[in-house]
Amino acid sequence: GGGGGGGAGGARLTYVDTHCHLDLILPKLVTEQQQQKGEGVGGVVPAEVDFDSWRAGVEARERTREGFMGAELEAMLTIACSAESFAPVEALLGRPGVY
Repeated sequence: GGGGGGGAGGARLTYVDTHCHLDLILPKLVTEQQQQKGEGVGGVVPAEVDFDSWRAGVEARERTREGFMGAELEAMLTIACSAESFAPVEALLGRPGVY
């Protein structure tokens, strides 16, 4: 990626996660969000997952020097270990930068 913005010499550092296991991240994210709401932990319901807030948090952390060298997450190429584990992730494929 590239383009204007901060960083050394005005360049913006970006990266693409080419091996993103959203199939493993999604259930953990659902559990955390249900616990924050004081709800019992149930199954994965992608429509109820606040994926955008999670991604924004990842991007904010990784733009710091302590994160991923100050780089910004440009895209995620998701993979899954099985067709069954990939099914809940399919609802996220239309999001910007999720492939």
